[in-house]
Amino acid sequence: MAPALLTTLPARMSLRSLKWSLLLLSLLSFLVMWYLSLPHYNVIERVNWMYFYEYEPIYRQDFRFTLREHSNCSHQNPFLVILVTSHPSDVKARQAIRVTWGEKKSWWGYEVLTFFLLGQQAEKEDKMLALSLEDEHLLYGDIIRQDFLDTYNNLTLKTIMAFRIHLDVCQLRRVIAAHGFSSKEIITFWQVMLRNTTCHY
Repeated sequence: MAPALLTTLPARMSLRSLKWSLLLLSLLSFLVMWYLSLPHYNVIERVNWMYFYEYEPIYRQDFRFTLREHSNCSHQNPFLVILVTSHPSDVKARQAIRVTWGEKKSWWGYEVLTFFLLGQQAEKEDKMLALSLEDEHLLYGDIIRQDFLDTYNNLTLKTIMAFRIHLDVCQLRRVIAAHGFSSKEIITFWQVMLRNTTCHY
């Protein structure tokens, strides 16, 4: 009789603790559901985005211009400045742009400037290529080059160079950065630009 009583006592104790645990758990879940159903008015009305802004730039690039354009926005008053990204060895591509849509200095009565953005030759620099690039610059005056390596990984530096040209030289002008525009794309762009210009001015 005594051993049977000893075995049923722990079973009763564990059953009682299980009931209390279940009761506490259901009470807690009821309280959580009740709290979640209450209306909350803790809405942030204004966010100060400057809180998230880093005042000091993480990386400040300071590449020098090794070639600059001959004519710029300070000497002329262009309606549009087109900045075409190019590679130092893409002489034929630049020449193709110069003899097609880049040849025109005025589109429908609006003055346009076209410049090519380049970096330094990444591979072992060919002296003939360097001379031809200098000659090309002297002949056309439309090449802008900085002293960073012209590689795929540095395309962002070309974009930053375009922003620097826009901010330092061509302020308050329309500037577009292009990568090998075709004649059809440039004409379509002009049609949209002129349509917007006639609407707003």
